[in-house]
Amino acid sequence: MPTIQRDELIAAVREFAEADPNHVYTKTDLNPSSEDYIMSFEDVGGCLYSDLGVEQCIVGRALSKCGVMMSVLRSADLDSWGSVASVVTPEDTNDDEPRIVVEGLTEDDVQWLMIVQDSQDKGLPWAKAVYRADIAKGVLA
Repeated sequence: MPTIQRDELIAAVREFAEADPNHVYTKTDLNPSSEDYIMSFEDVGGCLYSDLGVEQCIVGRALSKCGVMMSVLRSADLDSWGSVASVVTPEDTNDDEPRIVVEGLTEDDVQWLMIVQDSQDKGLPWAKAVYRADIAKGVLA
């Protein structure tokens, strides 16, 4: 897996939100007959992946843009407790949990990503999801 940099990941999330600010993620974006379709939306926090190779969640798209392969994203989401955002970490923990290492990532950054992810999973448009995370983490005053 390539080395992911914190600034690159955060910028990618912001770029997707700016490019499509009113995008609202729904599980109906996917083809339920696909073998890649995950059976339960609630079980994985909503970040699902289609057979067309298009990452549907904003954090998944950003990670993919940074070089994380679809198979890694799908595996991390299936094995995690909620979302891809919950498996990013600043360093390899050498445990059995799936991890996507992002150099320079802080705990505040992880929380920011999780708020963005949770907000989009609850139906907020991407721009509002990023704005909500910015407010929650004190990025905007």
